[in-house]
Amino acid sequence: MIDEATEDGPLSFYDKVYSKISAHARHTSLYKKMKQSNSYKEYMQFKEDYQIAKENIRDELAFSQNPLIRITKDLLDKIPTKSETSSAFEILRRTDPDFDIFQLESEVEYLVKQIMGACFRDDSELISKLSSDTALGMLTSIIKTRKERVIFSK
Repeated sequence: MIDEATEDGPLSFYDKVYSKISAHARHTSLYKKMKQSNSYKEYMQFKEDYQIAKENIRDELAFSQNPLIRITKDLLDKIPTKSETSSAFEILRRTDPDFDIFQLESEVEYLVKQIMGACFRDDSELISKLSSDTALGMLTSIIKTRKERVIFSK
């Protein structure tokens, strides 16, 4: 049962380990005590209420006669749900559970500012430290072209 494949393919290592630990944990007294606690019962009730609320909202939106909701729903139906970017972020989150898109955005913003500043200052050395391959070639080409224009305009 634990090593079985799902509809999405074979189980991941994480899923296999989680299944084995869960199966073992269910037989402990601590697990049984937790299942009988008021906090756990409240959590399960909240989870059930949440699911019902989600279904109610989904039904309300699906059958709404409000023109704004209908137009928005039609537009959302036309937008593809999977993009290359969302797939890349999904892979990043799978490989690094602590992945933070806002941290990535902050770091990219910092690097772009540094690279653009170096480009405007014609600092090829800093650009070669901060970029590689295609970006390095493009930026050094821009600097070279700008320097040639300065030489020819004199």
